[in-house]
Amino acid sequence: MATQDPDGSLVLILRAESIGGAMGDARVRYAPSDPAYAGIARHLGPIQPGGSVPVRPFEER
Repeated sequence: MATQDPDGSLVLILRAESIGGAMGDARVRYAPSDPAYAGIARHLGPIQPGGSVPVRPFEER
């Protein structure tokens, strides 16, 4: 899930799982001044302050 804080920051709660059963969770915050912010915002699509949206999988690199 991703939420947008009142200051515009984007907070992503992410989970990764491997075929072997390992898994990990992460909470990542992107402030509007972060160089990656625009790309993350485009990936998430429209989101209102205080709102939340599901996070689609990112392309593997």
